[in-house]
Amino acid sequence: MLPIDVDVLRSEYGDRTPTNCLIPGEPGEHSCIVLYRHIRQGINLKDLWGMLSVYDASFRKQVMNCILGVPIPINQRRPSSKSPTRLNPQQSAVAYLYAEVFEQAIAVFGNRELAVKWLVRPCRYLEGCVPLEMVCNVLGYQAVQHYLAGIRYGVYQ
Repeated sequence: MLPIDVDVLRSEYGDRTPTNCLIPGEPGEHSCIVLYRHIRQGINLKDLWGMLSVYDASFRKQVMNCILGVPIPINQRRPSSKSPTRLNPQQSAVAYLYAEVFEQAIAVFGNRELAVKWLVRPCRYLEGCVPLEMVCNVLGYQAVQHYLAGIRYGVYQ
């Protein structure tokens, strides 16, 4: 994972960074085992909505569709009372990968708006794939992360 500029994240999110919304603590503070245990028990759906609340409705819907693997009705803004309160472990892992990519993209592009613009457009380096759509697969996540690291360190323009 790329080192994260916590000051940039705090300017965009306040004290609640994307990963902190899902699993409390400072970015990079948790061991892999602690993360595994949180993800195995399932991330609270309310915390996921909290992470996504800073984005516009269209982007939130796209991300939720990717994480849940099912389309969310347009008129559904929050989970219904009949919905499960926690994501399953697979959905939780994917949600955490999205949170990490959001943080990395913001660190690379400098603010949330530019990061979102990059995430939703096809990327030539990623063979025309849309970075947001790639994150739900661990290999796609790794390709996006690798590309963001290359941009951050000046390998790519």
